[in-house]
Amino acid sequence: MITAAGTAVTNATAAVGTATTAKNTATTNVATITSQLAQANTDLTRGKDLLATLNTALTPLTEAVTVAKAMLKIETDKKAA
Repeated sequence: MITAAGTAVTNATAAVGTATTAKNTATTNVATITSQLAQANTDLTRGKDLLATLNTALTPLTEAVTVAKAMLKIETDKKAA
């Protein structure tokens, strides 16, 4: 009887140790994921800012190309007429 109780206590202690290790691992994993998520959100914000900056910078160029194409078409149409 005493041996069985001792074995049960040993097994329970081992199970508690295993559960504690699993809990600590899970806690570390959550902290890592939280940190990675924060970094991903920071990167996303930087990407959105960069895209907005590029769009702002490229809009005048796009407009200039559109005007140049229109002027070229006018000149081409004049020569064809």
